[in-house]
Amino acid sequence: MRTKSKTAETRIKRSLRGISPVISVLLMIAIAVAASLVAYAWVMGYLDFTTSKTGQAIIVQSSAIDTSSNDLLVYVQNVGSSTVEFSPTACVYIDNELKVCSISGDNPLDKGKTATLAIAGADTLSYPIKLKVVTISGTSTERYAWKLSSVDGIAPLETLIFYDDFESGNSDKWTQKIENGGTFTVESAADAYQGTYLAKATVGSNLDDYVSLRKTVTSTDNLYISVYMRFDSLYSAEGYVIAGPMFRNSGASSMAMSILSFDGATRKWGVRYWDSPVWKNILESGTSTVEAGKWYFVEMQVIISDTNGELHLWVDGVEKISASGLDTNDYGSINTAAISVYIDYAEGVDRPICFDYVSVSDAYIGPE
Repeated sequence: MRTKSKTAETRIKRSLRGISPVISVLLMIAIAVAASLVAYAWVMGYLDFTTSKTGQAIIVQSSAIDTSSNDLLVYVQNVGSSTVEFSPTACVYIDNELKVCSISGDNPLDKGKTATLAIAGADTLSYPIKLKVVTISGTSTERYAWKLSSVDGIAPLETLIFYDDFESGNSDKWTQKIENGGTFTVESAADAYQGTYLAKATVGSNLDDYVSLRKTVTSTDNLYISVYMRFDSLYSAEGYVIAGPMFRNSGASSMAMSILSFDGATRKWGVRYWDSPVWKNILESGTSTVEAGKWYFVEMQVIISDTNGELHLWVDGVEKISASGLDTNDYGSINTAAISVYIDYAEGVDRPICFDYVSVSDAYIGPE
């Protein structure tokens, strides 16, 4: 039995033949091609997904309040190269709180198209607000918005370029802090204009001492900055103090700033600006009563032009300075918005100035 079994096994082994070298080469080539096709399909699919996702981009064009329905309207445009989609229950955040919205317009939204997101309860929000819009795939955009007056039942919300109420307890939102002969601190104070924090500039008693908080912004030829400002005490020496809003250019040169002058009897609000080769002061035509310990809302606008430049200054919503036909273009476009204090008098007394609720916008802001 063993001999017979062994003989059968030998016959089976002898009947087996190896694969022809030509066929083996062809099989190897076929396997390699198939693997390449699989890899190509996977990679292209991944790339298509990646391109689709990275090609998504949205912006908040503007926002408004429909006073008849009390809805906050957020106008979102698809500025990317691929379609985006929104979830009505998970696409809008207001001050980091998720809100439910209704969507008018196409959804998914093709490139170049705009959709309107409507959020109920616009009158319950505390302005300015921080808007964040998110697509289903995670693409997002953020903007601040400030409430303005109503026109034909629609109250527009102009976009804030920068905002700081100092409730973070620090000045980290600002690009740079300058302390030259003084300090600029953020402090908890019961008498803050709002909330529990304010910024305080304490400037030395020497001529030319100054402090400043500066924020780099996208270069522009037309900008507004506003701040609530309080003098803890008023200087008695003749001269002026640069206090409050200031604009600077990309070359780090001051361009225009708000001032408060004193001639020994009267005080005047004004604007100081550079018109090569000298600084020029424009003072209000009348006089102002300025009290220590009182908050003042100071807003300044600068329009850059060789021949049609403009300077405007409002205090508590009243326009104190309106000057046009100026050459404001010696330093080019505005690159930095700031709040500053600069001493241009020699009194020998430190006089702190407090700030709160700073806003930078592309439109008139106005007091609350």
